[in-house]
Amino acid sequence: NNSSTTACETGEEFGNGTIYQDDFSISSQCFEIRETEYGASAISDGVLSVNSNIRASWNDTMLFVEAGDSTVTVETEQISGPANNNTGYGMMCRATYKNGAIEGYKFAISGDGFVTVGIQKDYTIIPLIDWTPSTAINLGNAKNVLSASCIGDQLKFSVNGEVVFESTDDTFTSGNFALLVTSFEESSPTAQVDFDNLIIRKPESSASSTNPEPVATAAAGTQSSIILYQDDFSSPNDAIETLEEDLASSMAKNGVYSVKVLDESVMNIAEIFVDATDSELTTQAKLVTGPSDYNVAIGSLCRFSFESQNGYLFQISSTGFANILLLKDGQFFILKDWTYSDSINQGYTENTFTSSCIGNKLKLIVNGKTILEATDDTLSSGQFGLFLQSLSTSSPPTEVEFDNLVITKP
Repeated sequence: NNSSTTACETGEEFGNGTIYQDDFSISSQCFEIRETEYGASAISDGVLSVNSNIRASWNDTMLFVEAGDSTVTVETEQISGPANNNTGYGMMCRATYKNGAIEGYKFAISGDGFVTVGIQKDYTIIPLIDWTPSTAINLGNAKNVLSASCIGDQLKFSVNGEVVFESTDDTFTSGNFALLVTSFEESSPTAQVDFDNLIIRKPESSASSTNPEPVATAAAGTQSSIILYQDDFSSPNDAIETLEEDLASSMAKNGVYSVKVLDESVMNIAEIFVDATDSELTTQAKLVTGPSDYNVAIGSLCRFSFESQNGYLFQISSTGFANILLLKDGQFFILKDWTYSDSINQGYTENTFTSSCIGNKLKLIVNGKTILEATDDTLSSGQFGLFLQSLSTSSPPTEVEFDNLVITKP
């Protein structure tokens, strides 16, 4: 690989500690797009596809954004690979090219459920954790959300919201990010993984203010938009409700926003005090505890008013279903009934979802795929909220953790 490591000048302002973000809706000058004997990378159909052609030879694509101390989060989906899912894919931080090879910290998972982190240098890999099985990984041709953090000498790797590795090392102090893919099977040496919704943040990037203001334009490679509110829940703040009662609670703690219910009759709605009439909310949500049948409704509301009991409710269930409801004067009306989608990760796993309320157009996106759309003009203004309810008749205490929430306005 003879590519240079020239920094990418995006010309964008991201704010709130965000260095770079991309939904790959259009081509980006910041990514290395190429085709070689080892494989290819290309931006198309709203994703960055990376292919590998040679067994155990990692095909990488570099993002030319200097990100020495930062955290990268990206949605991944294995599209193809050997029948036994013996693939490898992930990212590198503090990556540079040296003597035709890539160097840096490598964070990777395999399609058959293993995780590794290592130091790649001088054409060799020194494992910090060798391939180790992890139940956090969705197996095979499935979606996984990966997050790699390189802050000072502190390294951390999370898969679907679960930390699978933490350690220290000071071999590398600067460099870019890279995405990479391989297959380990001689008889089936090709593999493809799609990457989407990538975001890189500096340390302490939480948008914690009582009256959040629009702070940033959209990422390079996206349509222009304004970030109205952004939170990684590293500390409590007054922009989102804190509640602690006998049957329900909602609060920021341990770097996530925890929402709990202790009874199936309770609907817990946590208000977000941001005026967001025509806007979109995106967040990660992970079911932590709940009924054994996973019959739990998780979601968000837009144009919500607690006083008038109005809003549009977007729900996904941990059994793989989704719907859109109108809440009007305290009563629910179906706009889109429960519909099954294989885009929803089931059980005690993480899903990234977006609820969009633009004009009279309502849309629910889960793990990068639009699964429900509706049209309604009953409500025109209000705030956002987060939602949890157990749908099981014999439900134990149920908890969902929300993280990396962002509200944008087109």
